[in-house]
Amino acid sequence: MITFDHVSYQYPDGTIALHDLSFTLPQGKKIALLGNNGAGKSTLFKHLNGLFQPTTGTIFMEDTPYQYNRKGLQALRGQVGIVFQDPDAQLFSGTVEQDIAFGPTNLGWSSDKIHAQVEHVITQLELESLRKKPIHFLSLGQKKRVAIAGVLAMEPHILILDEPSAGLDRYYANQIMKHLNDFHTEERTIILSTHDVDFAYEWADLVLVMQDGQMTYMGDPVALFEEQAILQAAHLERPLLFEVAKELGIQNLADYPRSRVQLWEKMKRQTTLV
Repeated sequence: MITFDHVSYQYPDGTIALHDLSFTLPQGKKIALLGNNGAGKSTLFKHLNGLFQPTTGTIFMEDTPYQYNRKGLQALRGQVGIVFQDPDAQLFSGTVEQDIAFGPTNLGWSSDKIHAQVEHVITQLELESLRKKPIHFLSLGQKKRVAIAGVLAMEPHILILDEPSAGLDRYYANQIMKHLNDFHTEERTIILSTHDVDFAYEWADLVLVMQDGQMTYMGDPVALFEEQAILQAAHLERPLLFEVAKELGIQNLADYPRSRVQLWEKMKRQTTLV
């Protein structure tokens, strides 16, 4: 569980990227972060992982403030893993297998544990055929999977992904999103930024909306899309499933379908009633 207590961040050029943020990310949730470009999403992520230190305010892991010395950051990054939007920003070893092993090696694990963990995530992400392949020969979709594998190999309690489907075709985007469901557990929080409101609506337990460095919404994914003022200010559209539910005349937000399967079942029931 991570808590921000009146956190602000100002870049050296004077730009205020985060402004007086106070919130708590609950454990074990699937969290989608929405907001237009420049809203502060990437800056927020870099604070979660300790890459940036607040200009003012404090960040806590459970009840302990973040420590920005070498020992504190190493411990933090063993718990909070981040996958950047551009995989080339974090892939630098010779082969896929070597890159995945890099993080666990830096955590000081034994050779046996490193080997077991690398094998586990290679299987999880279906990278067996690529394990000996040089990084620079991979496609963008393959690089993204390797970047995720490298972070997962460290067994983080919190997994952060910055626009994981950006630049991917539908096949690879669906692959990445399928893996996210596989990785989620009651002990592991997954938080990702996305411009895909349809995905956020279907996937997330909790939705955050940022605008101009401030948190303008934190709550239920369905209820968000009744907040027209927030949507307009953040340049967000309503998801297709939400719009269809309104057309079907569903009154209770708790009854809104959150997947195509749920929508199909509701439509069949309505057809039967007619």
